Amino acid sequence: MLIPQLSLPKGRLLLAFSGGKDSLFLLYLLSQLAPDRSCALYVCHSIRDNQELCNEIRINRENADRFNIPFAIVYLDREELLRYAEEEGVEAACRRLRYRELEKYRRDNGFDYILTAHHATDQAETVLMRILSSSPFYKWGGIKKENGRIYRPLLEYSKKEIDESISSLGLIWSEDSTNKDTVFLRNHIRRDILPLFSDEIVKTLCNIASNITYYISRYLSLKIEDYGAYKRANRIDLLNSMPFIREEALFNLLKGEKRVTRSSLKEVERLLERGTGNILIGQKKVFFSKSSICSYNIYLDEAVVVSSLPAKLGEFCLVKQYCDEATLLIDFSALRAPIRLRFSRRDDIIYLKDNRKRVREIEKNMHIPYSIILEDEDGIVALFARFLGGRDRLAKRFLNLSGEPISLLFGSK
Repeated sequence: MLIPQLSLPKGRLLLAFSGGKDSLFLLYLLSQLAPDRSCALYVCHSIRDNQELCNEIRINRENADRFNIPFAIVYLDREELLRYAEEEGVEAACRRLRYRELEKYRRDNGFDYILTAHHATDQAETVLMRILSSSPFYKWGGIKKENGRIYRPLLEYSKKEIDESISSLGLIWSEDSTNKDTVFLRNHIRRDILPLFSDEIVKTLCNIASNITYYISRYLSLKIEDYGAYKRANRIDLLNSMPFIREEALFNLLKGEKRVTRSSLKEVERLLERGTGNILIGQKKVFFSKSSICSYNIYLDEAVVVSSLPAKLGEFCLVKQYCDEATLLIDFSALRAPIRLRFSRRDDIIYLKDNRKRVREIEKNMHIPYSIILEDEDGIVALFARFLGGRDRLAKRFLNLSGEPISLLFGSK
């Protein structure tokens, strides 16, 4: 079988591997094109029959071994999944938690991208589903080939092409029994509607998605400054934009672990009009001012013990690296264990050259929602805030010591 001209991003690749035909085909392609930088991750939803799941895991492991691609499994918490399902349905809950676990595994294990096996027929299916479910038209843009750390290399290939390729390889794939349940709109479209469409109609639906995505990104979208854990948009631009563009921008600002409800969105729009106040949505805090709207993740006592550098805290990494004359010089040999890197807390105090300061007061003056703290047994050593446009600060007791340049980077491996 000829290997298609597949574009893959640079760096380490984590395949979202369900074991079905599509992800199995992508697994095969990775074994041919990027075997040394790929891994297959199977997310087990734990809601199907146990025998079916065990058989699926066995087949998936055998296929990964056959192509010499490392294979890993993570299990969703069944009770947590059911709690989400009560609010937004089983299918949406599975998707939300699956992507959460994929992203967590990517970050924790140093992968650069998550690859999914979405193809052109999936794109047509998504567009049709959003039309039939009365989604606003900007949602008709469908699936993006690249969305943050998610990359979909098969989006130009049809389901028919993939099925023919898998058949020619003589592989055995796993089948999810829930894909046959036409109670779900997507399955109804996949099984009962799309088979009636010609290749030309599928192509037309994909073109609709492509054109709308281009039109919105080129002419209608609002700029959102995205720092991963922190996002910001211009309040005046939002107020002056068309309602559906404002809605899309607000959803992008607010989306996170918790589903953004219509009632939450209305409250956000009310505060946007007022230009002051804040609201908590799930683990996101949204702050409003006269000039901007900011959303940032709330971290609850998240910390790591530092034994050596580099040291990671979520998507942040403390490294020995010089940035400019404002880079902090820290003598790590003078630190007393335990040494911790963590997010700032309300009662934090740092002793600076001039006086004793509350960290919350420093953050307020720098107009940032939080900072990251390096501390040892004797208290706070340094405050890092440059990743949000603030200024890094070093405790008084380290100012006269020789040290190495230390920087906190966002999104670093």
